[in-house]
Amino acid sequence: MQKSNRSQIVVIAIMVVMVILGVGFGWYPINSDTKELRAEINQTQQKLLGSESKTEDLKALALNVQFIRREINTTNKVIPRQDELAALVRAMGKELADLGLGDQSISTQSSKRGNEYVTLPIEVGFTGDAEAGFRFVRNIEEMPRLVQLQKLVFRSSRKNPSQVETKLNMNTFFYATQE
Repeated sequence: MQKSNRSQIVVIAIMVVMVILGVGFGWYPINSDTKELRAEINQTQQKLLGSESKTEDLKALALNVQFIRREINTTNKVIPRQDELAALVRAMGKELADLGLGDQSISTQSSKRGNEYVTLPIEVGFTGDAEAGFRFVRNIEEMPRLVQLQKLVFRSSRKNPSQVETKLNMNTFFYATQE
């Protein structure tokens, strides 16, 4: 009987060794490969999340372009040639002076070229009474050229509390010339 117990113990030991070898040669490499694949999937997901924000930026840009085209097609306002930009700046300066607004500044930023037209950001600053500031904004919007108001900031003047300092950012457009 002792011989059969001993042979059973040997068989059990061999089976345990085979299971350990099976786990070592089979399961461990598969588990290791699975971990590597999970890490690769995580990296790919992070890349996708990063490109998703770029896609959202493109969607927002496309919506903005659609809005501008719709505005162009439904308005009686005009998009002039580039050489007419000086007239716009002169008209804004005259409007500021006519309304008695002080500390005037008008500056253009770098233009952004599209397929058919160029967008030119303009920043205007002035100080004066709030009513004159609102009249200036209304008069700019009523101009025959297409102007898109982006940002308007009023704050109390440091020099004279009865006046406001105004900063306004707007875009105007002109047709892109072929070079």
